[in-house]
Amino acid sequence: MDLSIYQEIGELVANGIDPYDFTKDRQRRENLRLNDYGAAVYAKQNAGLYDYYVSSNLPGSTVLYGLLERISNGNPKVFRLAFSLGDILIALAAYLLLSRAGIVLDTLSKQTTFSLAAIYHPSNIYWGLVWSEDKQIQTALMLFAAGLLVERPAARGQLNAVAIGVVGAMSVIFKAFGAPLAIGYFCKAPKRELLLARYAAVGTALPFFPYFDLSFVRLVLGRLAHGVASSNAALHGSPWQTVPFAVASYVRPMVCAALASLAAARFCKGPARCAEFLGCHWCHLRLPVDGRR
Repeated sequence: MDLSIYQEIGELVANGIDPYDFTKDRQRRENLRLNDYGAAVYAKQNAGLYDYYVSSNLPGSTVLYGLLERISNGNPKVFRLAFSLGDILIALAAYLLLSRAGIVLDTLSKQTTFSLAAIYHPSNIYWGLVWSEDKQIQTALMLFAAGLLVERPAARGQLNAVAIGVVGAMSVIFKAFGAPLAIGYFCKAPKRELLLARYAAVGTALPFFPYFDLSFVRLVLGRLAHGVASSNAALHGSPWQTVPFAVASYVRPMVCAALASLAAARFCKGPARCAEFLGCHWCHLRLPVDGRR
């Protein structure tokens, strides 16, 4: 189902049609909806449902689908191969994160643990090969961002800042997940690095806006308002299926806000207080006396 929608979105982009603009090129859009390629019959049964599905991803993902459509010429195996390569990106990003954190995979036990966690994990195999999805690419982007934010390199601080801007922007454009830890990172870095990261982020995001106009911004804001109060939100967040929807529609946003506030408060008090709160003895051992790292 999802793979067929990715192909449908890619078909629209490859034909120069904005998936987020429901009024422009309406006749061509209808012709592609009614052909025998792309989205499953369920998603094509009416124009409203079709518009909902083909506009349900952010521009980073949409551009990827368009690129894969051009490369594959309609072959779904090419999509599956591209998504499976996302697992390799996860392994590389995880290795970068560990390396920047000072963890060396110098023993067989560490290498085995790393392989089972980042390469041969059942979730990777399932979502990357069996049931193709693109979410592992977002996972890799977030791991790369975490690796870049672990510690500021003394010799390559400016280059690291540019990389943070690029990876952070792609992470947001791809699946709307960013890296709030960047705030703490740049509070301790020279202002020049913050400016470089901003320029890099803007330069990365800017090319997406002229192509898709601003119609996707309106849709994202609408989905954000709709997502915290719709049955779809409860459906996709499986724990909320265990309570009545009337309860979840009110409790879910309050719980999310409370958890976000608690996490922000603990983060602002520093890693030492965070480790104390979580009872993380390993963090205590790695923290220097002043607790800054």
